Amino acid sequence: HSACQGAWPSLQTLNLSQNSLSDLKMTGKSLFHLRNLNLLDISENNFGEIPDMCEWPENLKYLNLSSTQIPKLTTCIPSTLEVLDVSANNLQDFGLQLPFLKELYLTKNHLKTLPEATDIPNLVAMSISRNKLNSFSKEEFESFKQMELLDASANNFICSCEFLSFIHHEAGIAQVLVGWPESYICDSPLTVRGAQVGSVQLSLMECHRSLLVSLICTLVFLFILILVVVGYKYHAVWYMRMTWAWLQAKRKPKRAPTKDICYD
Repeated sequence: HSACQGAWPSLQTLNLSQNSLSDLKMTGKSLFHLRNLNLLDISENNFGEIPDMCEWPENLKYLNLSSTQIPKLTTCIPSTLEVLDVSANNLQDFGLQLPFLKELYLTKNHLKTLPEATDIPNLVAMSISRNKLNSFSKEEFESFKQMELLDASANNFICSCEFLSFIHHEAGIAQVLVGWPESYICDSPLTVRGAQVGSVQLSLMECHRSLLVSLICTLVFLFILILVVVGYKYHAVWYMRMTWAWLQAKRKPKRAPTKDICYD
């Protein structure tokens, strides 16, 4: 209630963290008149569900909403932001369009994929460590055209052939990934669990199993086809039948010679 009309006309930075705020819409409305406010820290309050629409100071650039029990982000978040921290919440996805955003902190949530780059086209740095991220593709990584730092450490990575191939061949990825390589560990498959992503090499059989099986089946089929053609051309069937007949004849027991019977 101290943020009344006319109070703090020149205020640029306000820290209200670790208080008892519970209504995000009311908080924004109470600070709306602070035209020069550009940094607001309201972390470690208990907002929970947030509405779809809110009012904020028009020049707000930095907003810290970490540890505020938010389960889902809405358009209540101001689109003017350049820095947003929503770490340590209950977020499962990030779908906001923030065209001016340069830094995004999503540490300790439940995200399984990277946010859509088209929603945050000017992003320079992002932290998505300690989430449920299993992997990310070359296309997802390269879609962030301005990205300079990406902290995706401490996730449970599935070290698939596609993911490893991308990681090993992407030029300059070591300069972008924060904590590389020691903080990027394979969780599966079991044969490489606990190993660093950057040092894992899967075998040809593991990466191209279906292709190898198809190749083996094709070779077996061609081998059988060649045998059939050669056998037909050189009368191999006739020779085999003759050989079989000869073997059968050879196995027949010889009859004992009959003895002459003498009559008195």
